[in-house]
Amino acid sequence: MALSESGDGKTVFFTEDSGATPEEATNAVKSALAKGADVVLGPLFASGVTAVAPYTRANNALLFSFSTDSTEAGRGVYVFSFLPEGDARRIVDYAGSHGIRRMVILAPIGRYGDRIVAAATASAVSANITILGTERYEVANNVLTGATDAARRAAVLSRGGARGQTAIYLGTSQWNEPTTISDSRALGSWFVRTDIATRANFETKLRNQSQRRATRLAGMGYDVMTMLARMGVQGDKSTINPTTIENPAGFQGVDGHYHFENGIIARDLAVVEIAPNGARIIEAAR
Repeated sequence: MALSESGDGKTVFFTEDSGATPEEATNAVKSALAKGADVVLGPLFASGVTAVAPYTRANNALLFSFSTDSTEAGRGVYVFSFLPEGDARRIVDYAGSHGIRRMVILAPIGRYGDRIVAAATASAVSANITILGTERYEVANNVLTGATDAARRAAVLSRGGARGQTAIYLGTSQWNEPTTISDSRALGSWFVRTDIATRANFETKLRNQSQRRATRLAGMGYDVMTMLARMGVQGDKSTINPTTIENPAGFQGVDGHYHFENGIIARDLAVVEIAPNGARIIEAAR
Protein backbone atom coordinates (compact mmCIF):
# COMPACT_ATOMS: atom_id res chain seq x y z
CA MET A 1 0.00 0.00 0.00
CA ALA A 2 2.83 2.39 0.86
CA LEU A 3 4.59 1.75 -2.44
CA SER A 4 1.43 2.23 -4.48
CA GLU A 5 0.79 5.56 -2.75
CA SER A 6 4.29 7.01 -2.56
CA GLY A 7 6.56 4.99 -4.85
CA ASP A 8 7.68 5.79 -8.37
CA GLY A 9 7.32 2.26 -9.67
CA LYS A 10 11.05 1.58 -9.58
CA THR A 11 11.33 0.22 -6.03
CA VAL A 12 11.33 -3.58 -5.83
CA PHE A 13 9.91 -5.10 -2.65
CA PHE A 14 10.23 -8.78 -1.80
CA THR A 15 9.86 -10.88 1.33
CA GLU A 16 11.96 -13.49 3.12
CA ASP A 17 10.85 -15.61 6.06
CA SER A 18 13.04 -14.62 9.02
CA GLY A 19 11.69 -17.43 11.17
CA ALA A 20 11.88 -17.48 14.95
CA THR A 21 15.58 -18.07 15.56
CA PRO A 22 18.76 -16.04 14.94
CA GLU A 23 19.94 -18.69 12.50
CA GLU A 24 16.77 -18.46 10.42
CA ALA A 25 16.95 -14.67 10.45
CA THR A 26 20.57 -14.80 9.30
CA ASN A 27 19.73 -17.14 6.42
CA ALA A 28 16.86 -14.87 5.36
CA VAL A 29 19.07 -11.76 5.33
CA LYS A 30 21.85 -13.54 3.46
CA SER A 31 19.31 -14.56 0.84
CA ALA A 32 17.95 -11.01 0.58
CA LEU A 33 21.42 -9.53 0.23
CA ALA A 34 22.30 -12.08 -2.44
CA LYS A 35 19.27 -10.87 -4.40
CA GLY A 36 20.57 -7.31 -4.21
CA ALA A 37 18.60 -5.85 -1.31
CA ASP A 38 19.72 -2.35 -0.35
CA VAL A 39 17.38 -2.10 2.64
CA VAL A 40 16.16 -4.79 5.03
CA LEU A 41 12.99 -4.39 7.12
CA GLY A 42 13.02 -6.62 10.20
CA PRO A 43 13.58 -8.98 11.87
CA LEU A 44 11.17 -8.74 14.78
CA PHE A 45 13.29 -10.17 17.59
CA ALA A 46 16.34 -8.69 19.27
CA SER A 47 18.39 -11.87 18.90
CA GLY A 48 17.72 -11.83 15.17
CA VAL A 49 18.80 -8.21 14.82
CA THR A 50 22.06 -8.91 16.64
CA ALA A 51 22.70 -11.86 14.35
CA VAL A 52 22.01 -10.12 11.04
CA ALA A 53 23.42 -6.63 11.68
CA PRO A 54 27.02 -7.62 10.83
CA TYR A 55 25.86 -8.90 7.43
CA THR A 56 23.87 -5.80 6.47
CA ARG A 57 26.72 -3.53 7.59
CA ALA A 58 29.29 -5.55 5.66
CA ASN A 59 27.15 -5.19 2.53
CA ASN A 60 26.38 -1.49 3.05
CA ALA A 61 22.69 -2.26 3.37
CA LEU A 62 20.41 -0.39 5.76
CA LEU A 63 18.51 -2.34 8.39
CA PHE A 64 15.24 -1.20 9.98
CA SER A 65 14.55 -3.29 13.06
CA PHE A 66 11.06 -3.66 14.51
CA SER A 67 12.47 -4.95 17.80
CA THR A 68 12.31 -2.79 20.93
CA ASP A 69 15.97 -3.57 21.65
CA SER A 70 18.23 -0.66 20.70
CA THR A 71 21.58 -2.37 21.38
CA GLU A 72 22.53 -2.54 17.69
CA ALA A 73 21.26 0.93 16.77
CA GLY A 74 23.57 3.08 14.68
CA ARG A 75 25.97 2.50 11.80
CA GLY A 76 23.24 1.66 9.33
CA VAL A 77 20.86 -0.01 11.79
CA TYR A 78 17.68 1.86 12.70
CA VAL A 79 15.30 0.88 15.48
CA PHE A 80 11.76 1.57 14.28
CA SER A 81 9.49 0.57 17.13
CA PHE A 82 7.71 1.89 20.23
CA LEU A 83 10.24 2.23 23.02
CA PRO A 84 9.50 2.54 26.76
CA GLU A 85 12.35 5.00 27.26
CA GLY A 86 10.63 7.65 25.15
CA ASP A 87 7.41 7.28 27.12
CA ALA A 88 9.19 7.53 30.46
CA ARG A 89 11.24 10.58 29.50
CA ARG A 90 8.25 12.46 28.13
CA ILE A 91 5.94 11.95 31.10
CA VAL A 92 8.63 12.60 33.71
CA ASP A 93 9.76 15.77 31.93
CA TYR A 94 6.15 16.97 31.79
CA ALA A 95 5.63 16.21 35.47
CA GLY A 96 8.75 18.13 36.42
CA SER A 97 7.68 21.15 34.40
CA HIS A 98 4.30 21.12 36.15
CA GLY A 99 5.38 21.18 39.75
CA ILE A 100 5.99 17.53 40.59
CA ARG A 101 9.04 17.33 42.86
CA ARG A 102 8.82 13.89 44.49
CA MET A 103 8.10 10.63 42.75
CA VAL A 104 7.88 6.91 43.43
CA ILE A 105 8.46 4.68 40.40
CA LEU A 106 6.00 1.81 39.96
CA ALA A 107 7.12 -0.61 37.25
CA PRO A 108 6.24 -4.18 36.22
CA ILE A 109 8.72 -6.93 36.92
CA GLY A 110 10.75 -7.78 33.83
CA ARG A 111 12.91 -6.21 31.15
CA TYR A 112 10.27 -3.65 30.15
CA GLY A 113 10.00 -2.46 33.74
CA ASP A 114 13.78 -2.33 34.08
CA ARG A 115 13.96 0.05 31.14
CA ILE A 116 11.17 2.22 32.52
CA VAL A 117 12.96 2.50 35.86
CA ALA A 118 16.28 3.41 34.23
CA ALA A 119 14.79 6.03 31.91
CA ALA A 120 12.52 7.57 34.57
CA THR A 121 15.37 7.75 37.06
CA ALA A 122 17.65 9.50 34.57
CA SER A 123 14.91 11.92 33.48
CA ALA A 124 14.03 12.75 37.08
CA VAL A 125 17.50 14.21 37.58
CA SER A 126 17.14 16.73 34.75
CA ALA A 127 13.52 17.44 35.77
CA ASN A 128 14.59 18.23 39.35
CA ILE A 129 12.46 15.42 40.77
CA THR A 130 13.53 13.36 43.77
CA ILE A 131 12.96 9.61 43.51
CA LEU A 132 11.58 8.48 46.88
CA GLY A 133 11.55 4.78 46.06
CA THR A 134 10.84 2.10 43.48
CA GLU A 135 8.23 -0.64 43.65
CA ARG A 136 7.87 -3.52 41.20
CA TYR A 137 4.74 -5.58 40.54
CA GLU A 138 3.54 -8.56 38.55
CA VAL A 139 1.83 -7.71 35.29
CA ALA A 140 -1.97 -8.19 35.41
CA ASN A 141 -4.68 -8.04 32.75
CA ASN A 142 -5.58 -4.55 33.96
CA VAL A 143 -2.50 -2.34 34.02
CA LEU A 144 -3.72 -0.55 37.15
CA THR A 145 -4.34 -3.63 39.28
CA GLY A 146 -0.70 -4.39 39.99
CA ALA A 147 0.23 -0.73 39.97
CA THR A 148 -2.25 0.28 42.66
CA ASP A 149 -1.13 -2.58 44.89
CA ALA A 150 2.43 -1.38 44.44
CA ALA A 151 1.32 2.18 45.15
CA ARG A 152 0.09 1.17 48.59
CA ARG A 153 3.53 -0.20 49.37
CA ALA A 154 5.11 2.87 47.81
CA ALA A 155 3.23 5.15 50.20
CA VAL A 156 5.14 3.49 53.02
CA LEU A 157 8.41 3.83 51.10
CA SER A 158 7.84 7.51 50.51
CA ARG A 159 6.99 8.26 54.16
CA GLY A 160 4.17 10.53 53.14
CA GLY A 161 5.67 11.73 49.90
CA ALA A 162 3.22 9.91 47.64
CA ARG A 163 0.07 9.08 49.57
CA GLY A 164 -2.83 7.80 47.53
CA GLN A 165 -5.11 10.79 48.25
CA THR A 166 -2.76 13.36 46.76
CA ALA A 167 -0.55 11.42 44.36
CA ILE A 168 -0.88 11.68 40.59
CA TYR A 169 -0.35 8.50 38.63
CA LEU A 170 1.95 8.90 35.61
CA GLY A 171 1.62 6.33 32.86
CA THR A 172 3.10 5.21 29.56
CA SER A 173 1.39 4.75 26.20
CA GLN A 174 0.30 1.28 27.34
CA TRP A 175 -2.41 3.07 29.30
CA ASN A 176 -4.09 4.13 26.07
CA GLU A 177 -6.73 1.42 26.13
CA PRO A 178 -10.42 1.55 27.15
CA THR A 179 -10.11 -0.54 30.32
CA THR A 180 -7.56 1.79 31.89
CA ILE A 181 -9.13 5.03 30.69
CA SER A 182 -12.52 4.01 32.11
CA ASP A 183 -11.09 2.79 35.44
CA SER A 184 -12.18 5.11 38.26
CA ARG A 185 -8.86 4.57 40.01
CA ALA A 186 -7.13 6.31 37.12
CA LEU A 187 -9.08 9.59 37.30
CA GLY A 188 -6.72 12.55 37.22
CA SER A 189 -3.80 10.45 35.99
CA TRP A 190 -1.46 11.62 33.25
CA PHE A 191 -0.03 9.41 30.52
CA VAL A 192 1.50 9.77 27.07
CA ARG A 193 0.37 8.54 23.70
CA THR A 194 1.05 8.99 20.01
CA ASP A 195 -1.30 10.70 17.55
CA ILE A 196 -4.48 8.61 17.54
CA ALA A 197 -6.16 10.65 14.79
CA THR A 198 -3.62 9.71 12.10
CA ARG A 199 -3.67 6.11 13.36
CA ALA A 200 -7.46 5.97 12.98
CA ASN A 201 -7.19 7.21 9.39
CA PHE A 202 -4.64 4.51 8.57
CA GLU A 203 -6.76 1.77 10.15
CA THR A 204 -9.78 2.82 8.12
CA LYS A 205 -7.81 2.97 4.88
CA LEU A 206 -6.21 -0.44 5.37
CA ARG A 207 -9.52 -2.03 6.33
CA ASN A 208 -11.23 -0.59 3.26
CA GLN A 209 -8.47 -1.72 0.91
CA SER A 210 -7.62 -5.15 2.28
CA GLN A 211 -10.29 -6.03 4.87
CA ARG A 212 -7.46 -6.47 7.36
CA ARG A 213 -7.05 -5.10 10.85
CA ALA A 214 -4.21 -2.62 11.18
CA THR A 215 -1.79 -3.95 13.79
CA ARG A 216 0.91 -1.79 15.30
CA LEU A 217 3.47 -3.71 13.21
CA ALA A 218 1.49 -2.94 10.05
CA GLY A 219 1.77 0.76 10.82
CA MET A 220 5.52 0.51 11.36
CA GLY A 221 6.02 -1.32 8.08
CA TYR A 222 3.86 1.19 6.23
CA ASP A 223 5.79 4.14 7.69
CA VAL A 224 9.22 2.75 6.79
CA MET A 225 8.17 1.93 3.23
CA THR A 226 6.52 5.33 2.79
CA MET A 227 9.65 7.12 4.01
CA LEU A 228 11.93 5.09 1.75
CA ALA A 229 9.64 5.36 -1.28
CA ARG A 230 9.55 9.14 -1.00
CA MET A 231 13.33 9.29 -0.72
CA GLY A 232 14.03 7.03 -3.68
CA VAL A 233 13.15 9.35 -6.53
CA GLN A 234 13.24 7.86 -10.04
CA GLY A 235 15.02 4.77 -8.80
CA ASP A 236 17.99 6.73 -7.45
CA LYS A 237 18.88 4.72 -4.35
CA SER A 238 21.69 7.12 -3.43
CA THR A 239 19.06 9.45 -1.97
CA ILE A 240 18.28 6.80 0.66
CA ASN A 241 21.16 7.39 3.03
CA PRO A 242 21.87 8.23 6.68
CA THR A 243 21.82 11.97 6.01
CA THR A 244 18.26 11.96 4.69
CA ILE A 245 17.05 9.35 7.17
CA GLU A 246 18.52 11.23 10.13
CA ASN A 247 17.18 14.62 9.05
CA PRO A 248 16.22 16.37 12.32
CA ALA A 249 13.02 17.60 10.68
CA GLY A 250 11.82 14.01 10.73
CA PHE A 251 8.79 12.47 9.10
CA GLN A 252 5.05 12.18 9.51
CA GLY A 253 3.81 8.66 10.11
CA VAL A 254 0.57 6.88 10.92
CA ASP A 255 1.35 7.25 14.64
CA GLY A 256 2.40 10.88 14.37
CA HIS A 257 5.68 12.69 13.82
CA TYR A 258 9.01 10.94 14.38
CA HIS A 259 12.72 11.34 13.76
CA PHE A 260 15.87 9.36 14.50
CA GLU A 261 18.51 10.02 17.15
CA ASN A 262 21.63 7.85 16.92
CA GLY A 263 19.69 5.25 14.97
CA ILE A 264 16.83 5.10 17.47
CA ILE A 265 13.35 6.37 16.68
CA ALA A 266 12.08 9.31 18.75
CA ARG A 267 8.33 9.74 18.53
CA ASP A 268 6.34 12.87 19.31
CA LEU A 269 4.05 12.13 22.25
CA ALA A 270 1.07 14.00 23.63
CA VAL A 271 0.35 14.15 27.36
CA VAL A 272 -3.17 13.08 28.24
CA GLU A 273 -5.23 13.33 31.42
CA ILE A 274 -7.89 10.76 32.33
CA ALA A 275 -11.10 12.65 33.07
CA PRO A 276 -14.64 11.45 33.93
CA ASN A 277 -15.66 11.67 30.27
CA GLY A 278 -12.53 10.00 28.90
CA ALA A 279 -8.98 11.03 28.02
CA ARG A 280 -8.21 14.63 27.11
CA ILE A 281 -4.99 16.08 25.73
CA ILE A 282 -3.33 18.49 28.16
CA GLU A 283 -0.17 19.03 26.11
CA ALA A 284 0.10 18.51 22.38
CA ALA A 285 2.46 15.95 20.90
CA ARG A 286 6.07 17.01 20.68
